[in-house]
Formats: sequence, C-alpha cells, structure tokens
Amino acid sequence: DISTNSLDQLDTYLHIFSSSINPISSSSVPHSNIISVNDDISDDIVFSRSNVFLNSNTNYFVVVSSFSSDIIGEFSLTIKGPFNFQLEMKCVG
Repeated sequence: DISTNSLDQLDTYLHIFSSSINPISSSSVPHSNIISVNDDISDDIVFSRSNVFLNSNTNYFVVVSSFSSDIIGEFSLTIKGPFNFQLEMKCVG
C-alpha cells in the first residue's frame, strides 16, 4: 500500500513506474512503464492510494505531484508492506 496524506488537504496525484523516468517531461508523453496512477481515493478524499504488488530486487519510482500544476504544499508518503526496502527521495521543481 502506497498512499499520500496532507494537512493542507493538498490534492495529490500518485504515479508508480517500473523503471527510470524523466519527471520533468511533458505529461502528454505516454509512459509505457507505468504500473499505477491514482488521483483521489474517493469522491470525498483527495489523497492518493495505490495497492500494487512489487517484485523484490527491482527499482521502482514513485512520483507524487499536485493535481493542479500551480498548487504546492506539504504532504506525507506512506509505504506499507511485508518487505524491507530502501527509499531515496528526490525533489524536483
């Protein structure tokens, strides 16, 4: 389970990729390696969540943005599962 949360009610958009990506590339460019995309958990909850099965010894890339490109704010990212993992954070923008 990978999910976002925000005290500011930031409307997050969650993307999970199976190999490297260019997060600055145009959103009109399709990504063949996308595993999951989620905008809102429900009509009433603007946070994002994805329940995906990930393989061991594989790099995955989680990209979190706001739904609207002109909105910024703080958010948290939670990753839960029966596994050990290494997390590297990079902020773009």
